[in-house]
Amino acid sequence: MSDHVGDTLKAKETKPRVFDENGPVGKQFTEKGAIGGTADKIGGPLSKDGLVGKQFTTEGSIGGTAQSIAGGQKDKKT
Repeated sequence: MSDHVGDTLKAKETKPRVFDENGPVGKQFTEKGAIGGTADKIGGPLSKDGLVGKQFTTEGSIGGTAQSIAGGQKDKKT
């Protein structure tokens, strides 16, 4: 019986959803990702603090909506 206790109490492992800021697509829009990083290098309105760029952060209207609808964590398939 004690052999199975660890299996039943094991915490579920999770991974970020695709559009989460840490997911495979969402992370591309961060300042370290391919899209967000390029925009940040261009600067001006496209930088992470610029008029356009700030809309794509997790606090911005576009990034925030994507994060709340399609972001978060999901259980890993075992």
